[in-house]
Amino acid sequence: MSNLISDEFLDYIISQKSDILPDGSPGVNLAFDEIYDFLCGFYNTFPAKSERLLLSAYIGVCKKLPLSWNNYEALAFCLNSLYPNTDLLEISDEEVIQKVIALLNFTEANVPPPDDIATAIITIWVDIYYNWEL
Repeated sequence: MSNLISDEFLDYIISQKSDILPDGSPGVNLAFDEIYDFLCGFYNTFPAKSERLLLSAYIGVCKKLPLSWNNYEALAFCLNSLYPNTDLLEISDEEVIQKVIALLNFTEANVPPPDDIATAIITIWVDIYYNWEL
């Protein structure tokens, strides 16, 4: 099933969705139903509608897009994917900022982070960690 989430497929989604990363949006403008429709069209098949598969595609898209501080939801998905065993009760704001700046697709490494951005990222990261089956 995970072989459906190829780089070519992720690039296809990004190329087909012109408003995928609206200015100032905390996340990626992409619903799971849209991902499923893209899957069906790209592979010319109708795979089982799996939340895990759709979430993998969503995370893959997040990791390919150029993200900024405003995209704190997408940043949280990226961080959870890369650092799944992080102790979120012990992580400091500075550690979160450093992990974000280290993301290859993060475009604002030289821009000071907004106040409370680490808290926003951690809040969403905690929600992902405890409420999404990855």
